[in-house]
Amino acid sequence: MPESYAAYYEGYNNGKDQFGRNVANPAGIDLTPETAKKLGLAYLQNAWVIFTTDDFGGSNPEKLYKVIAGSFSDKQNALDREAYLESKGIECIIMQVTVSGKTYYRVQAGAYRERANAEARLQEVKDAGVTDAFIVYE
Repeated sequence: MPESYAAYYEGYNNGKDQFGRNVANPAGIDLTPETAKKLGLAYLQNAWVIFTTDDFGGSNPEKLYKVIAGSFSDKQNALDREAYLESKGIECIIMQVTVSGKTYYRVQAGAYRERANAEARLQEVKDAGVTDAFIVYE
């Protein structure tokens, strides 16, 4: 059994990893800051990242097709959408972005190198009742 799994689910080492950090995700992996940035994560941010083997290729490794399941100026609205999707079994994260000087909280339900994978995920989100979902390529 992985140490992080035991810490998270069974309280091993008082729920902490070998560095004394609280385990927030029993299946988590550490990414380099450069890789995390490419996935749209802030420095040292913990978040769910969904990927497939198609995500390792592509003509532009800097850009991803991101499934946005809502974009809100009020963070609570984003938190509510995230909770709703997760209740439907769809993992997502909230990303803070600035567009034309205004802050938005995007509920991101996946990031993919291949558009077909993003479109499949978009359909899952729409099937869950989120009709305002869309894909951005950035």
